[in-house]
Amino acid sequence: DTDTGEHVLRVQLLSDAIAAELQRMGVYEDDLSPRFMDMIGMASILHDVGKVGTPDHILFKPGRLDPEERRIMEQHATIGANILRKASTMVEGVSYLSMGADIAGGHHEYFDGSGYPHQLKGQDIPLSARIVAVVDVFDALLHKRPYKEPWPLQEVLDYISGRANTQFDPHVVNALLQLVSEKRLPAPLLGPLENS
Repeated sequence: DTDTGEHVLRVQLLSDAIAAELQRMGVYEDDLSPRFMDMIGMASILHDVGKVGTPDHILFKPGRLDPEERRIMEQHATIGANILRKASTMVEGVSYLSMGADIAGGHHEYFDGSGYPHQLKGQDIPLSARIVAVVDVFDALLHKRPYKEPWPLQEVLDYISGRANTQFDPHVVNALLQLVSEKRLPAPLLGPLENS
C-alpha cells in the first residue's frame, strides 16, 4: 500500500542519515565500515518484509490488537529474518539481504533485553537493527496509521528520549536528536516536522 511505500522510503533516508551522524559522533567506528554505510539505508527497507505473513485484518486493524493478534503480529520479525536469511545464502558474503535479515529480526529487540523475538540486549543487537528500531518508531509516531493519528514532533522526541537505554540505543537516540535539532533531516521527513 502507499503508506508502507512512503514509510520505507523515509526509513531508508533516515537510517542513512543516522548512520552518518553516528560516524560524525565517533561512536561504533568498528561497525560503521564503508560497506555498512553503503548498505544500511537500502537494507532498512526490508525491515517489515515478514508482514507478508501477517493477515490483513490484523495489519490494518483500526484499534488496539488483542493478545492473540499481538502474538501473530510479533511473528513478522522472525518470518522476515528467515525469508531474508534464506535468500542471503544465494549471495556471497555480507549483502543487503543478510543485513536486511539482521534488521528484520532485530528491530523489535530492546536495548535492555525486554524486546522480541530473542530478548537480545545492548550490542548483541546488530547496530543496523538498533538504528532501524529508532527510525521505525520515530516515523510511525510522526505519521497517521490505521490505529492512530500523527503525534506532534515534540511528543515523538520526548517518547524516544524517554526510552533511551531501555528500548533504544542511547547513541542512536542522540544522533536522531542532533539531526532534528540542527534541522539536518532528509527533505521527505521535513514536511510533517514543519507542521509540528
